[in-house]
Amino acid sequence: GGEAAAALPRTTLMIRNLPRWLTRDDILETLHREGCLDLLDFLYLPVLFGPELNFGYAFVNAVSQEACERLQARFRGFNRWDANRALTEEEAEGADVDSTSVLQGWRANVQHFRNSPLMHHWAPDSCRPVVLENGVRVPFPPPTRRLRPPRMRPRA
Repeated sequence: GGEAAAALPRTTLMIRNLPRWLTRDDILETLHREGCLDLLDFLYLPVLFGPELNFGYAFVNAVSQEACERLQARFRGFNRWDANRALTEEEAEGADVDSTSVLQGWRANVQHFRNSPLMHHWAPDSCRPVVLENGVRVPFPPPTRRLRPPRMRPRA
């Protein structure tokens, strides 16, 4: 029931207030540089197709409750994404990190995305979520049903 669900560890974090120009690979590089890449097993950065600008937030799943706490402490207020890019005033305030994501845990995130149009071969790899083992990207678990192609919305 609800009490059992509430007792489950919350390991999926939403990182907000990201610079819109950041790519998934930029985030992975930053996590590596900060010595945190091995703390997570899932990353998803929602982006717009076309210009591939992100929506200002990403989801990461930590490998444990302790890793989750370390990631929260490290990235709350973090703003050192790229020394060569200027940040807006809001971005300079740094990232906000919380565990309010509805999806919690590696399994829930993978189950949510494995049959998503994002995983269709038409979708650019840079728009897809990734799974990691010991800080190294590994193949995403295969879909369990036929994937619909993503809807590419024309720009107005």
